[in-house]
Amino acid sequence: MGVLGVLAVVAGLSPTAAAAAPPSLPEPPSAAVQDSGPVPLAVTRVLLRSDGVAGASVREHLQLRAPGLDVVLAADGDIVDQPPPFAHVVVHPRADAKDRWELALFLSNGAAYFREFEASDAEAARVTATMVIGLLHGPALAQLGPAATAPPAVEPAPTEAPALGEPPAPPPRVELGVAIAGGLLAGFGAPRDVDALAAGTVAVLVAARLRRGATFAIELRAAPRARLDYVLGRFGVLPHAGYTWRRGHAELQLTAFASIERWILRRDGGAAALDTLVPEESGSPWLLGAGARLAPGYRIERGRLHARVGVFTALSGAAMARGGVARISVPDANGLPIPGFRVGGFEWALGFDVMFWLPSRHTPRNAGRSSRTDHRHDASMSSMGSRPRARGRRVHQPVG
Repeated sequence: MGVLGVLAVVAGLSPTAAAAAPPSLPEPPSAAVQDSGPVPLAVTRVLLRSDGVAGASVREHLQLRAPGLDVVLAADGDIVDQPPPFAHVVVHPRADAKDRWELALFLSNGAAYFREFEASDAEAARVTATMVIGLLHGPALAQLGPAATAPPAVEPAPTEAPALGEPPAPPPRVELGVAIAGGLLAGFGAPRDVDALAAGTVAVLVAARLRRGATFAIELRAAPRARLDYVLGRFGVLPHAGYTWRRGHAELQLTAFASIERWILRRDGGAAALDTLVPEESGSPWLLGAGARLAPGYRIERGRLHARVGVFTALSGAAMARGGVARISVPDANGLPIPGFRVGGFEWALGFDVMFWLPSRHTPRNAGRSSRTDHRHDASMSSMGSRPRARGRRVHQPVG
């Protein structure tokens, strides 16, 4: 029903009598809705999809005005699973005007209603809820049957419905990340007569973060240390498991890891003798260990690629595969042995890292159902063109 028909129902007149009255705009929905006490509605369930305004805040305002109304956010359910009668509400900001919003309301019987309103970001949730309650509370909607049986009404001037923006995409199920890190590795504890600087480190870390934050990673690390004519090299694989927390631009990654490393000693490009190992029975070329790593950082988002720039620190312990921690002595200029390197023991790592996150292309489980929902709305809107108009004005614009 057009504007005249709606006014006729509200005023208690017949649509024919209203056709003779001068056209006027309906009152805003907020004028017909009171904030106190429950109100009768055309449906008992609303599926809400919002962009630019918090869905939880809109739901709170809706249930404040209608405590018995069941409000389902798009992330919590899908229209395909909703038994009628229900309403599907989509609200989003206009891209070409500040503080202007567009709202669409689709009923399960095929009727659709569009509204446009003005509100600041702070007031958008309250105004959206008031407008939805107003649409569902109107006497015309309260008595609305199937759209096909609605009586014909005065046809308004042809008006194109405003284009609705795409709803916000759900977070990806899996994100893949690659990090490059570099820093220093310091040893403490026994052996105490060796320099605290154990090695410099450079590493590549490949990670996978699940939707709820659980993170798994593999780190490949090289840790060289040079002294006099000798170079001690440590090459290891470190599997990680932990959690990546995010809020705004902040990201914090905490993981526990195990380590297996192969170490070699070189002198002037060739293998060096290891007869100066202390203790001698600990001369295994493998190190086994474990530890924990903490990496806070700042997130930078550019399209699908997200980067984190930050620092990392790690505490770990390692020992020879046969047990113990090795101290390697090297000869000085006079040929006398001096403490040269430490291999294993307790260690502390500190450095910088840059991680690049790339969301996977895997389609979420409910993406297909959401697509079918959109097609169902399109088909409903197309078929309505061959039906008599449902009561209520579909586009909130003055009649020319």
